[in-house]
Amino acid sequence: MRVSHNLLMGILLCCTPFLGVSQNIGIKTANELLGNVVNTELAQKFSGFDLTQTRLAGTSTSQKSGLTHYYFQQTVSGIAIHNAIMNVTVDADGKVLQATHTFTPKPASAVRQAHPEIQANNALLNACAHLGLDVSPTFTPPSPENTSVNSGKFNEPEISRRDIDFRLVYQVLNKRDVRLAWEFVILTLDGQDWWQIRMDAQTGEFLDKNNWMVSCAIHPNEACHKTTAGRIEGSRNPFLPLLTNTYNVYPIPVESPSHGGRSLLTAPWTNNLSASPFGWHDTDGSSGAEFTITRGNNVWAQEDINADNGTGYSPDGGASLDFDYPIDLTQAPATYQDAAITNLFYFNNVMHDVWYNYGFDEESGNFQENNYGNPGLGSDFVFGDAQDGGGTNNANFGTPPDGESPRMQMFLWTGAQAPLFEANGINYSAVVADFGAQEGTWNGNLIIADDGSAVPTEACNPLINGGGISGNIAVIDRGNCTFVTKVQNAQDAGAIAVVVVNNVAGAPTPMGGTSGTITIPAIMISLDDGNFLKNEIISGTVNATITLSGNVDRDGDFDNGIIVHEYGHGISSRLTGGPSIVSCLTNTEQMGEGWSDYFALMMTIEPGDIAEDPRPIGTFAIGTSTQGPGIRTYSYSTDMGINPHTYLDIANESVPHGVGSVWCAMLWDMTWALIDQYGFDPDLYNGTGGNNLAMQLVMDGLKLQPCNPGFVDGRDAILIADEINNGGVNQCLIWDAFAQRGLGYSADQASSASVTDGSEGYDMPPLCTLGITKNGPSEVLAGQSVTYTLTVENATDGEVTNVVVTDEIPPEVNYTPGSSSCSAILNGSTLTIDLGTIPANTTIECTYQVEIPDNPFSIILFEDNIENGTGS
Repeated sequence: MRVSHNLLMGILLCCTPFLGVSQNIGIKTANELLGNVVNTELAQKFSGFDLTQTRLAGTSTSQKSGLTHYYFQQTVSGIAIHNAIMNVTVDADGKVLQATHTFTPKPASAVRQAHPEIQANNALLNACAHLGLDVSPTFTPPSPENTSVNSGKFNEPEISRRDIDFRLVYQVLNKRDVRLAWEFVILTLDGQDWWQIRMDAQTGEFLDKNNWMVSCAIHPNEACHKTTAGRIEGSRNPFLPLLTNTYNVYPIPVESPSHGGRSLLTAPWTNNLSASPFGWHDTDGSSGAEFTITRGNNVWAQEDINADNGTGYSPDGGASLDFDYPIDLTQAPATYQDAAITNLFYFNNVMHDVWYNYGFDEESGNFQENNYGNPGLGSDFVFGDAQDGGGTNNANFGTPPDGESPRMQMFLWTGAQAPLFEANGINYSAVVADFGAQEGTWNGNLIIADDGSAVPTEACNPLINGGGISGNIAVIDRGNCTFVTKVQNAQDAGAIAVVVVNNVAGAPTPMGGTSGTITIPAIMISLDDGNFLKNEIISGTVNATITLSGNVDRDGDFDNGIIVHEYGHGISSRLTGGPSIVSCLTNTEQMGEGWSDYFALMMTIEPGDIAEDPRPIGTFAIGTSTQGPGIRTYSYSTDMGINPHTYLDIANESVPHGVGSVWCAMLWDMTWALIDQYGFDPDLYNGTGGNNLAMQLVMDGLKLQPCNPGFVDGRDAILIADEINNGGVNQCLIWDAFAQRGLGYSADQASSASVTDGSEGYDMPPLCTLGITKNGPSEVLAGQSVTYTLTVENATDGEVTNVVVTDEIPPEVNYTPGSSSCSAILNGSTLTIDLGTIPANTTIECTYQVEIPDNPFSIILFEDNIENGTGS
């Protein structure tokens, strides 16, 4: 006996029907599967489904779990309804585990017209006008061969960088208004937008659009937007050549140059030979690299300074594939282009290889030129554009359906500089002062300042240890006088630079002030880092280097967190709704930015990190300390004092980045709860720690959730993934992580198309708040009546609502109708008892009876007692 998790989930997913573990249907065809699902479960909640008007849009099988995901497209007279997708998940034995959908009930009755009144070419002209595309007065796109053509391509280089796909679809405006529309896919000439736009096929007016290119000019507190309206196993391949194959990069888990140094890696693709069995420069599946430049099966990394999205320069590693290039971040990015492109190539490949093991493989729609015989569509490696000239302070990722290549564009960043401070081989986060030197490199030993006063290390008076300070770097504590005074005293004593130690916990802060006489640089570090370095200075010599880059632009190709974030958009777009549908994350409450931030955090988490640590995003790019503030409202942390986000904050956050940051905060809490339970494993490819378990749950949750998900949909998909993957052993842990940020048992997302109509809930489900026992006899005789007692205790200080308990009646016995002391319904062998609300500190008992059949369960056919003794 147990609290029925399936029934609990049925309550939670009242707006997105959920199928609990169901019958073994023995799948023969996809239509048979859909028929079983609709006729047995969903028909009770929705009507108007016509199976003849539903077609299979795609399937994918998860290698780890053995689950198969079927994606069904709802149609009217064979024409697809935009984003009307049903996702059905089936295990290896053919058992239906889950189903979600965004179908429209009785769509045919709401259709305004069944045939287009205007041709596709005229609708395209209207679409161009709506998008503000420059179409010359003499331009007339060619007509389809006849008006009955429902799909095709326009070749119009004046409008789009690639052929414009068009087709007829239905656009749902509301349940009583479904419009026939011409849909066009247009990649703008500047490469910054990849529109999927729908125009009314009767009037030619604009209906809706979404952008496959997720783009954001990222600055703190600035709203950013996405426009809406046969497998080779992981052992070494004997055919692989023995190559030097080296890459000098900022490797995982290093987030950026501010977080650590570069390393020269040898053949890093061997970390996952299942994902890249022939290395990173192969495309034909045979021994030997097809390319010696930064191009291969998973990505083609190249510069795109002229922003033409064409064939740009890529560094050439030669026959031995050596990509070891110098870098000087105090110089202009053009001086280290080879190093930047190499880093972009490396991180795209690592993202491909790491998340392959968690289910982003060929059949699920990953990005590969050659699928090496595995299911799914190939010819869709990533175009990775480094130092893209199409903008600044930006990055984006455009994701078309499976079989078409996405494009990542990484831009240069302007503005405040991020000083590099290294001491005895360790990099520390720092903030540069507004005054003094702003560009250059200084090296010397760290010497603690002494002004002879009661607080000698604050350097508010002339220093008395000038002999040690002169020619070296002074270490000064913050407090009791201005920054300008401190630095001036150090300069007068001969210091070549100053390191100010913060006097309060947290990240270092900016140091204001002006001075016409100070010529040395000054930076601030955190209190913790300062105390550590002071102890090191007392123990021995500490040599340090300060590098300031002045106003030199920073290259986004080295902010690995942003690279991961952008690649993450490709993962979430291909997995939600299936690899052939990439428009399922266009609703207002969708969490795409949150998943992308989460991927960035998981790829850069390090041994020794703790849950409360502040984890900002994009600090290198915008030139702030590694401790913050970054490009989000709050740094990520399980400490609610650092990140106080709760569910209803989405109403006041920017769409989609602010909304996504609330979701990521919840995933981060869940991850650390799992790490606390199972430990941390630094092996991101094959580890078994809580972080690896969390990564798997999030990836499977993306596959299990419906098209156009909201927060409750995303939460429930992760809970279902834990039920499927782990037998539900982490249910209460996961619930607790979401509940503490307002996404508990009673939370309601309402419409996922709005961020203002939801409600918070901080409560836990009965599964996690109630004590439940069952008492009855252990042995009974045939023909007897047996009474069982179920005891449900609410030992909490708050009432628990919507309590439903189920018990399975064994097949050998018969339930006695009307015998339950509580409201109960028998369905098959499942007895469902609805207890409603249980007040605080209350215990409820329910009894019921079963009858044991008169006939015995076994019949003695023959019995022979063998005598004792050796001669028997």
